[in-house]
This record gives sequence, structure tokens and C-alpha cells, in this order.
Amino acid sequence: FVVDDVVANVESLSKHRYGCRVVQRAIEFCVEHQKDAVLKKIVECHASLVDDQYGNYVIQQSLVCGREEHQREVIKTLIKNDGSFVRLSKHKYASNVVEGMLKNGTDQHRVLILEELLKPSISNKNTGPCCAIELAL
Repeated sequence: FVVDDVVANVESLSKHRYGCRVVQRAIEFCVEHQKDAVLKKIVECHASLVDDQYGNYVIQQSLVCGREEHQREVIKTLIKNDGSFVRLSKHKYASNVVEGMLKNGTDQHRVLILEELLKPSISNKNTGPCCAIELAL
């Protein structure tokens, strides 16, 4: 019954200092059908968690413990055609998700990220270091 409450409140728990740890442990240790329910809810709200102070940890854990379908949804959010990827890759919290995708994603995901990082864009000018580029190298 605790997992049912986690599923019902994934987004708010994921953005909470201690709640994010509960969600991460649910992803890590629950039985498969409970884990899938939590991951499904995370996928539904992951766009708001990527650049959140605590939510980014939940997304990173979902990349480690989730399946390729969960990773695919995160990568879709990261790589949109609106030029936000470079901003996210330099963001204090979202950059951790980008790095997590580079470490835990499939080869196809890594290629997509590298292609996006190497695209010339106005926002790609020397505006500071990009940890994701350093990790990719």
C-alpha cells in the first residue's frame, strides 16, 4: 500500500528533499510490477523533474533501473528541436540527467546526445563549460 501512495504522488515526492529518496528506493527495490507503475508515473511527469533540484536524482535513478522505453522518453524531452538541449546540458541539475544518459543510455542515445551537442547554435557560444561535453570526450 505504500507503493500505491508513491505512485499517486510521484511528482510531488520527487521534488521533495526526502521524498525523492523514497521514489528512488521504490524504483530500485520494489517488485517488477510495482517498479513499472512508479516508472510509468515518472515518465508522465519527467519533463518537470529534469531540471529540478531533487527531481533530477529520480530521473537519474530511472535511467539506471528503468528499461530502454523509459530512457527513450527522457531523451525525447532532452532533445527537442527548440534548442533547449545546450541550456539543459549546462544547467546545474539537468546536466546531471544528461550525464546519466551518457553513462546509462544505449549507444543510439549517446549518438543523439553527441549530435545535439555538436550542432552549431547561437546558444552554443562560449557561455561556460558543459560537463556533458567533457564527459562525452
